[in-house]
Amino acid sequence: RGSPHRGKRGGAMSSSGSGDEGSNVDSQVEVLDDRDQSAREPTEDEVSDYAEFLGLDVDAESHLLWIARIGVVAPVPHPWKACQEGEEVFYFNFETQES
Repeated sequence: RGSPHRGKRGGAMSSSGSGDEGSNVDSQVEVLDDRDQSAREPTEDEVSDYAEFLGLDVDAESHLLWIARIGVVAPVPHPWKACQEGEEVFYFNFETQES
Protein backbone atom coordinates (compact mmCIF):
# COMPACT_ATOMS: atom_id res chain seq x y z
CA ARG A 1 0.00 0.00 0.00
CA GLY A 2 1.10 3.49 -0.67
CA SER A 3 1.52 6.12 1.96
CA PRO A 4 -0.40 9.37 1.81
CA HIS A 5 1.01 12.64 0.57
CA ARG A 6 -0.67 15.69 -0.79
CA GLY A 7 -0.62 16.90 -4.37
CA LYS A 8 -1.13 20.38 -5.80
CA ARG A 9 -4.90 19.96 -5.75
CA GLY A 10 -4.99 18.72 -2.15
CA GLY A 11 -5.85 15.11 -2.98
CA ALA A 12 -3.84 12.34 -1.40
CA MET A 13 -1.66 10.30 -3.69
CA SER A 14 0.34 7.18 -3.16
CA SER A 15 4.01 7.91 -2.67
CA SER A 16 4.77 4.47 -4.08
CA GLY A 17 3.40 5.54 -7.46
CA SER A 18 5.89 7.05 -9.86
CA GLY A 19 5.30 10.02 -12.08
CA ASP A 20 2.17 11.29 -10.29
CA GLU A 21 1.56 14.70 -11.75
CA GLY A 22 1.70 17.35 -9.07
CA SER A 23 3.04 15.07 -6.37
CA ASN A 24 5.04 16.62 -3.58
CA VAL A 25 7.69 14.06 -2.73
CA ASP A 26 9.58 16.39 -0.38
CA SER A 27 6.70 16.73 2.09
CA GLN A 28 6.56 14.80 5.34
CA VAL A 29 3.24 13.23 6.22
CA GLU A 30 2.73 11.79 9.69
CA VAL A 31 -0.02 9.27 10.42
CA LEU A 32 -1.46 10.49 13.71
CA ASP A 33 -2.05 8.25 16.69
CA ASP A 34 -5.39 6.49 16.30
CA ARG A 35 -6.03 5.76 19.96
CA ASP A 36 -9.48 6.69 21.18
CA GLN A 37 -9.40 10.38 22.10
CA SER A 38 -13.03 10.63 23.23
CA ALA A 39 -12.07 10.87 26.92
CA ARG A 40 -9.66 13.74 26.19
CA GLU A 41 -10.89 17.26 26.91
CA PRO A 42 -10.29 19.37 23.78
CA THR A 43 -8.92 22.89 24.05
CA GLU A 44 -11.20 25.86 23.40
CA ASP A 45 -9.15 26.65 20.27
CA GLU A 46 -9.69 23.10 18.96
CA VAL A 47 -13.43 23.37 19.58
CA SER A 48 -13.63 26.81 17.97
CA ASP A 49 -11.57 25.77 14.94
CA TYR A 50 -13.63 22.61 14.44
CA ALA A 51 -16.90 24.52 14.88
CA GLU A 52 -15.83 26.94 12.14
CA PHE A 53 -14.83 23.99 9.95
CA LEU A 54 -18.34 22.60 10.44
CA GLY A 55 -19.80 25.93 9.36
CA LEU A 56 -20.95 27.09 12.78
CA ASP A 57 -20.83 30.76 13.73
CA VAL A 58 -18.99 30.47 17.04
CA ASP A 59 -20.46 33.70 18.44
CA ALA A 60 -24.04 33.46 17.16
CA GLU A 61 -24.39 29.69 17.63
CA SER A 62 -22.50 29.10 20.86
CA HIS A 63 -25.35 26.81 21.98
CA LEU A 64 -24.19 24.36 19.28
CA LEU A 65 -20.53 24.20 20.35
CA TRP A 66 -21.24 20.89 22.09
CA ILE A 67 -21.34 19.32 18.63
CA ALA A 68 -17.82 20.52 17.85
CA ARG A 69 -16.60 19.57 21.35
CA ILE A 70 -17.69 15.95 20.80
CA GLY A 71 -16.73 15.79 17.13
CA VAL A 72 -13.18 17.08 17.49
CA VAL A 73 -12.22 14.11 19.70
CA ALA A 74 -14.46 11.48 18.05
CA PRO A 75 -12.62 8.43 16.70
CA VAL A 76 -12.01 8.24 12.97
CA PRO A 77 -13.88 5.27 11.44
CA HIS A 78 -11.92 2.34 10.01
CA PRO A 79 -10.13 2.33 7.52
CA TRP A 80 -9.58 6.09 7.70
CA LYS A 81 -6.59 7.57 9.54
CA ALA A 82 -5.87 11.13 10.55
CA CYS A 83 -2.67 12.37 8.93
CA GLN A 84 -0.75 15.61 9.27
CA GLU A 85 1.41 17.46 6.79
CA GLY A 86 2.92 20.58 8.31
CA GLU A 87 0.06 22.30 10.13
CA GLU A 88 -2.66 20.69 7.98
CA VAL A 89 -4.57 17.66 9.27
CA PHE A 90 -6.38 15.54 6.70
CA TYR A 91 -7.97 12.09 6.61
CA PHE A 92 -6.72 9.26 4.42
CA ASN A 93 -8.36 5.92 3.63
CA PHE A 94 -5.60 3.32 3.35
CA GLU A 95 -7.86 0.86 1.55
CA THR A 96 -9.18 3.12 -1.21
CA GLN A 97 -6.34 5.70 -1.21
CA GLU A 98 -8.92 8.49 -0.87
CA SER A 99 -8.38 11.69 1.03
